[in-house]
Amino acid sequence: MIPLLSISEDEFKQSFANLDWYKPERKFLQRNVIVALGNVGDLVSLSALSKMLKNQEGMIRAHTAWAIGRIGGSKAKQFLQNALYKEEDANVRKEIDNALETPSRVQTVP
Repeated sequence: MIPLLSISEDEFKQSFANLDWYKPERKFLQRNVIVALGNVGDLVSLSALSKMLKNQEGMIRAHTAWAIGRIGGSKAKQFLQNALYKEEDANVRKEIDNALETPSRVQTVP
């Protein structure tokens, strides 16, 4: 699932060209992958998700902030704080703020 985050526009068109009944845009596929990764909550996906915080699409950055916040942990918090510092889109900044306030789903072992 993670490789779909970095699929190029050409790769996307090649992979989905034969689907007559469904013609999604790449950004919507990526958004869905981001949401799925946030719901799974696996720390392994944090590195790939952090790269999506630099995507040119505000919708992608906002969903990525949500997913990273949902996964939680100190590394997630660091990614979000770094993104917040650079983010100019007010909607994305709001989502990053919300994600920073979200309780972590990461289970720590006592």
